[in-house]
Amino acid sequence: MLTYAARNLTLRVLAGLLLLTACAAPAAAVEAQPQDRDRLNRLVQTGASNDAATRAFAEGRTLLDEQKWSQAVVTFSKFLADYPTDRNADAAMYWLAYASEKQGKDKQAETVLANLLRAHPRSTWADDAKVLRVKVRTKLGLAPEAPQVDDKSQLQIIALQALCQNDRAGCATRAAEVLSSSAAPVV
Repeated sequence: MLTYAARNLTLRVLAGLLLLTACAAPAAAVEAQPQDRDRLNRLVQTGASNDAATRAFAEGRTLLDEQKWSQAVVTFSKFLADYPTDRNADAAMYWLAYASEKQGKDKQAETVLANLLRAHPRSTWADDAKVLRVKVRTKLGLAPEAPQVDDKSQLQIIALQALCQNDRAGCATRAAEVLSSSAAPVV
């Protein structure tokens, strides 16, 4: 059983996916964008980091700030090839996928995001990667991947999705009731 925070995150992701599929929300509703300058500054983690790696990563961030997507893709790709075990590898993977998506290279972005989530499932970038992945998979015409849940929770989710498809007016109300109840799926 997952922690309370992990459960809440999973429920929020499921609710978002449910509303996205049931209410036919446009892809723009799940758009992932880089946060403000403070968020970018948080990327370079202090500590025993390779100076050359830190400079290479900072160069990629600067290119993101300048919206030079193709150059950012090259820089982060080189960073990952040169420093695959650096402490910023997960962040570099996210930003590589982000810059790829901005260039319209959605298949490349999907591949990088899948690799990020597989290689760094507990990364601080995992949540951002999941949101961006929903956007990218939607643009590619692929169904967003649902988190793993137990059989009872899966049944509750399927029932809620069917309800939303058949009763769009009552969907949001019922979804809120289920998610706020103590009987909400335990994941």
